[in-house]
Amino acid sequence: MARPFVQFEAADRLSWRSPLDFAVDLFRWLLVLGITLLILAVLDHGLTLRPGHEALELDTGTRLSGELPALPADFSGGEPVSLPDDWRGSVDRNARHAWYRLDVHVAEAPSSLWGVYLPSVNMNAEVFVNGEKIGSGGRLQPPISRNWNRPLYFTLPSALLRPGDNVVLVHVVSDPPGTGVLGRVYLGPDPALRGYHAKRRFLKITLPTVATLATALLGFATLLISFNRRDEPVYRWFGIGTLAWSAHNLNLFVIDPPVPSVLWDWLWYVSLGWFILMIPPYVHGLLGYERKRIERLAFIYGTVGTTALSSLALFDHYWFDWAARHVWDSIALAIGVYPTFMMAQAVWRSRDIEVQWLLTTGLLIFVLGFRDCLVVNGLLPRVDGYMIQYSAPLVIAVFGWLLMSRFVRSSAQAETLNRELHQRIDERTRQLQDSFARVAAMERERAIHMERERILRDVHDGVGGSLAAAVAVAEEGEMSTTELADILRDGLDELRLTIDSLDLQQGDLAAALDDLHARLQPLFTRGATQLHWDDPAGLPLDPYRDALRPQTLTDTVRILREAISNAIRHARAGNIWLRLRLDETGPASLRIEVEDDGIGIDAGPRRGGGGLGNMRRRAQTLGASFEIIAMRRGTRITLILPLTSAAT
Repeated sequence: MARPFVQFEAADRLSWRSPLDFAVDLFRWLLVLGITLLILAVLDHGLTLRPGHEALELDTGTRLSGELPALPADFSGGEPVSLPDDWRGSVDRNARHAWYRLDVHVAEAPSSLWGVYLPSVNMNAEVFVNGEKIGSGGRLQPPISRNWNRPLYFTLPSALLRPGDNVVLVHVVSDPPGTGVLGRVYLGPDPALRGYHAKRRFLKITLPTVATLATALLGFATLLISFNRRDEPVYRWFGIGTLAWSAHNLNLFVIDPPVPSVLWDWLWYVSLGWFILMIPPYVHGLLGYERKRIERLAFIYGTVGTTALSSLALFDHYWFDWAARHVWDSIALAIGVYPTFMMAQAVWRSRDIEVQWLLTTGLLIFVLGFRDCLVVNGLLPRVDGYMIQYSAPLVIAVFGWLLMSRFVRSSAQAETLNRELHQRIDERTRQLQDSFARVAAMERERAIHMERERILRDVHDGVGGSLAAAVAVAEEGEMSTTELADILRDGLDELRLTIDSLDLQQGDLAAALDDLHARLQPLFTRGATQLHWDDPAGLPLDPYRDALRPQTLTDTVRILREAISNAIRHARAGNIWLRLRLDETGPASLRIEVEDDGIGIDAGPRRGGGGLGNMRRRAQTLGASFEIIAMRRGTRITLILPLTSAAT
């Protein structure tokens, strides 16, 4: 058994434990029946409401029928008729037109505006008073305007009525032929008749129109929900059924359909049948029944019946209408008994209020459908039309309530789960925060340790090396004080570079080179060497900030300082060029060149300071390419620093 959409007890309750149980169950059944009968009584009262003493009621006259589209000059061949008049059984089935002559005696001509009120016609009508046309309901030739469910009202100028006898002619046009209807005709003061017309129009047109739009929106919304709730077919069947119902109800208020009348009637009957055929699988889904065989048989009947009606519609409109009314609709009503019985059984098995409202909905549809079936088959008069469309608001309300109550229950369960989940998440978050705090502390200690090691290494390699060289030279006593001062100055510059590296920001190559330029400036002011410097600020290095870490910048600056210092002191260069270029053709890299026009690396004096070795070692640490090229005049040192984009 599938999971039911609504919950109810699985075991039949065929006995009562106490008189109170019996009284409660009896009240439940009486409530369902009472609501259904109350709605039926309210509808019957509203649909049969007539002006009464406030107007003249015309219910007897003479009728001429046949092919009489024009105003007849003589009614001598007419037959007496009483209104309401239903053509079925009294007029030839091929007759499309009928003229009704209704004689009215007025004691004196009215001094105010009057009107003519036709509560019920089928399919359309026009009205003449004393030979003057006062109005019509639309087209009177095929395609005929469809006013079968719409009350007609025409204002009557007081000048048209004269004291004594007056003649009212009503021309009724039927579609299909032989199916016309004319209810009682009312003549009276405009304010009174217009009020009755407005009330009937609201009940017959406005209310079904609003209900149809609401049903269509609910059907589309339910179908959208069904795509995400494939395990609950109740949404799918309800959505399809409500859309079929909406299509069926279009015939209630559409006057001039965009298709031939026989096709419009086909849509009217077929959509009603398919709406009823959607009810059994819908109820199966509600109650959790697996009855695929019954559903397949219903769909087979629907397919065969639709095909047969389509063939009849192509053959003859009259016989199509007859078969649709007497066969298709009657069988559909019989099929509707089955889901109504299932819902009654569910109410018997459960006191759940949702199941009880479902039975009320189903019983109302069945009762109104049964009443309409009697009307369709001529067992009840047709003048007041059909009622099944008025069950739509209750269907919308009940199923909307079911969806809302299910949503509320699901939300409550979700909130409970969310609270439990939040508690677990909070506990896990506290654990993670503690772990992150420990990891962050370890990372800080590691960073401090690494920074301490870097500073010590820089001091040892830079300042320490320069001081050791100065001590060795001083002990040998073979170097002049000027050369000794240069060595000490180099050590001081190394110390300054180490201090400057503490303030370097990641990716800020321009700041690092500006600091280097400032430290080297005294060397150029004392000699004749000119420095030609590419501005690093113009290079688009922002995507590669992660690759330019402070340590990378520091090592790069030391390599450049060593190269420029050697060019000044040993190569005795007149010009030094520092060039920067970003290469993004392949893996991104920064190409830095230091070129001079000095005596060359091979011609200069060599000492064991290890400057070139330090540059190579630092380049190797950076993973950079390092190259020294001796040119015809001067030397070029090239450093190619690989860059890694932050996006990678």
